[in-house]
Amino acid sequence: MGRSLIEIGEESLDQAEILERQKRLAEANILYRRALWAFRYHERLTSEQPFLLDDSLAGVQRTASPEQ
Repeated sequence: MGRSLIEIGEESLDQAEILERQKRLAEANILYRRALWAFRYHERLTSEQPFLLDDSLAGVQRTASPEQ
């Protein structure tokens, strides 16, 4: 069976945090965005806001390049 949206979001968030600590910001930003997508899609389907949605949004903002 496939992974849930929450699992996808959590795994992406964990990987993004590792990359951010390694100063690999562009790669981290991609994974933060994937986590944010998964959490927002879950929210759309269930009307429940995932606990880590705010963390993924903050990560996207922290790792965004100036031209984004």
